[in-house]
Amino acid sequence: MSTNKGFFKEEEMALRLNQKRVGDLNRNIVSFLELLFGPLEQDKTFQCVTTEGSVKPDVVLTYDGRKRYVSLKSGRSESVHQQIVKDFVLYLRSLGISKRTQQTILLYHYGDGTMDGSAKERFPYEKLRMLLAERIAEANAELNQSNDLIWIIVRKCIFEGFVDGDQADSFYHGDYDDGVGVTMRQMEKYVKRKNWSYLNNLHIGPLLLRPCGRYIGREIVNEKRRQRIEAYWPRLKEDLEYISRHCDDTYYHKTKRK
Repeated sequence: MSTNKGFFKEEEMALRLNQKRVGDLNRNIVSFLELLFGPLEQDKTFQCVTTEGSVKPDVVLTYDGRKRYVSLKSGRSESVHQQIVKDFVLYLRSLGISKRTQQTILLYHYGDGTMDGSAKERFPYEKLRMLLAERIAEANAELNQSNDLIWIIVRKCIFEGFVDGDQADSFYHGDYDDGVGVTMRQMEKYVKRKNWSYLNNLHIGPLLLRPCGRYIGREIVNEKRRQRIEAYWPRLKEDLEYISRHCDDTYYHKTKRK
C-alpha cells in the first residue's frame, strides 16, 4: 500500500504481532497465522516487521524459523495495484498482448480520443464506454484468452509487484480485529477455476482497469494521478471470504521458506 494511511496500518499490524505469544493473539489473527504456518504452539512468539520501498509484501512474519511475506490491504478501497499506465502497457507487450489492445487501454485510460491525454475534452464514462464498445470487447477477449494468462497478470499485480524484491506469498484484507487472508495458491485456484467472460468492463480476470483520476468536466489537479492506471477488484472482501472457505491449501505450511 502506498498511502500514508496504509503505511500506518502496516506499522500498527507489525507492532501488535511482533514478539507476541500465540496465546496472546486474538482468534481472527491466529486463524490467518495457522493458514500460513500450520498448528501453532501457544507459548511461542512471532516476529513481524514491515518492509521498505515499493515491494508487494508489506510485512514479514517469522515463526519457528519460517518466514511468510504478506501483502496487506486495509480500509474499504478495492484497489490492489497502481502503476504508470504506459509502464503497465509495456508489461502487457512483454506478454505478447497486441498493439491494438495496448492502444485500446490507452484510449480508455485517457478518455479524450488520444493515447497520451493531449486533447482538451475528456468524455464522460458512459459515452466513452459506447465509443469504445467494440474495441473493449476485443481487448477483453485477448486479455482473458486463458486463465493461465489471467493468473500471470493477477499474480504480478497482487503478489509480485513491478520492482525487484521479495514477492508476497499471502494476501490479508482488514486489520488486527477483523479481516480475511488467503495464500497465493488459494487465489490461483480461484482465478483459474472461474470463467471471467461475464464482465463487460475493461478487465483482466477479476481485476477491472481504470485511471486513478479521470477529471471529467473539470480541471486536472493532479497530473500524476491521471497518468496512473488502477486495477481494482469489486467485492474484494466477499471474494476473499469465499476463497478462504472453498479453495484449499492444506499443504502450504509444509513449505519452508528460510
